[in-house]
Parts: sequence; C-alpha cells; structure tokens
Amino acid sequence: MNLTERNHQKKIQDRVYNVKDYLMILKDVMDDIISQTHYFTDDQIKYVRNKFISFTNKLNLTGDGDVERSGFEDYWRDIHTLGTEVVQLNKFGKILYDEDDVDKTKKLDEDYFDDREDNRIDSITLVKDNKEIRKYKSI
Repeated sequence: MNLTERNHQKKIQDRVYNVKDYLMILKDVMDDIISQTHYFTDDQIKYVRNKFISFTNKLNLTGDGDVERSGFEDYWRDIHTLGTEVVQLNKFGKILYDEDDVDKTKKLDEDYFDDREDNRIDSITLVKDNKEIRKYKSI
C-alpha cells in the first residue's frame, strides 16, 4: 500500500470511527490516571465507583449542571470513573462492580501471599558442554 492509499484509508477511518474523538477521551482518561488514580492506595481504589456515582448523581454536586467539555454534563466525573476502573482492572484484574468484588479483593490481600508455595529461584547455574561453568546464588 503506497502513501496516498494509506492517507486515504486513514481519512476514511477517522471519518467512520471518529478516531480523534476516542483518542481525546482516552488521553483524558490517561491524564486522570497519571495525575490521580495511579497514586491511590489499594484501600482508596477498593470501592464500587458506579454505585458511588449513582448515589451522588442525584445530589447535583456540580451545581448548575453546566455543559462541560465536548458538550456533555459531568465529563470530568465520567473520565475519573473510567480512570478508577482502569486502575482497578490493572491492580485487581477486574472492575469492582459490587460489594462482593470488593470483599474478594480483601480476601486476596489477606490470604493469597500467606498460602502460596515459595517458588523462587535460589540459584542459576551456567552450563557449557555439560560442565558447570559458574553458579549464581540469590541473596
């Protein structure tokens, strides 16, 4: 595919899939992760964000309901929700949708590392022509 065909294909993709819009949202989510949610402790990140939002949404905490970036109300709240959920997915392997999920992550913290077998490598041996050349021991 030559350069002209690639440019044409990119224009079509941008037009059909609104790639720039998605990239803007994903950039904002990444900015939120970098500036806020990445630094949360496990206790701070272990909550059901969707449930929290469903309760606080009724309170109209933003005041007058101004339309924010991209013409949507509560844009930054939703970006922070996505950032929180991405960090949960990264830390716990899933998004916490209910209290049972939060309880399971607590059980994982308490039990997982205590009950697992110790499978660490104690040493590495370099072998050449079936002869031990050097042995490295872990500290």
